[in-house]
Amino acid sequence: MKPAYLWGAGFWAPGFADAAAWLDGQRDSTVVQPSCTVLPSRQKRGTSLVTRLGAEVAAQAVADAGLDSSDVHLVYGSALGEIRTAVDQLDMMASDDGRLSPARFKNSVHNAPVGLLSVAWANRRSASALAAGPATFAMCLLEALLLVHDQQRPVVVAVADEPPDDSLAPGLEAYEPLAVGFCLGPEVRAGSRGAVSNFGRARAPLLPPSGNPAAAALPLLRAMLCREPGLVPVERDEQLPYCISLQFD
Repeated sequence: MKPAYLWGAGFWAPGFADAAAWLDGQRDSTVVQPSCTVLPSRQKRGTSLVTRLGAEVAAQAVADAGLDSSDVHLVYGSALGEIRTAVDQLDMMASDDGRLSPARFKNSVHNAPVGLLSVAWANRRSASALAAGPATFAMCLLEALLLVHDQQRPVVVAVADEPPDDSLAPGLEAYEPLAVGFCLGPEVRAGSRGAVSNFGRARAPLLPPSGNPAAAALPLLRAMLCREPGLVPVERDEQLPYCISLQFD
């Protein structure tokens, strides 16, 4: 498979509004919610945090790459998806009169972020929503690489996860919400931030510990921003993780 080229990136976590802020490492206590201005207020009503996270970093990646948002393929990944919304809906069913919130119900599906972005951007390109446990980012990246190769068009990848409800995962070590996005294209151009290729399993350094599945995207983001070529793990597997080669001209 031919290389794909990194054209842009996005990032959000509490205290860090974008990738530059995260790389700088200076936490801003005023950053507590993603702005998610990409979604009109009417569309955003009833959305979950994880939906807003995915939409936010996808929009950042498109803007960073300077692309027309109506003309990109979308790939979204979340290991847990709308799990908190699902729990809230079940609580509503079991209490009071059992009525559900229509606004929250329609946004409770796993592909809510790409569906909302497709509408907001008037985008008729393909949109995928994946869940693959700890390999979610790796599978999203593979999907994007195949789309770039097959369609010869830019693809935006966004991964996002928030902590699950305590009732579903009692005793789970707490972690913060996190979302990371990339824009990949079929050719090198001015402002390109490296070429990725050779997706597959390989021995690589272990990823730093983090409970959030989306953190598997952080080594590639850091390597891209710091221009560090080499083999980059994109999955949390202690034995033989999925990796990608990152090269710079």
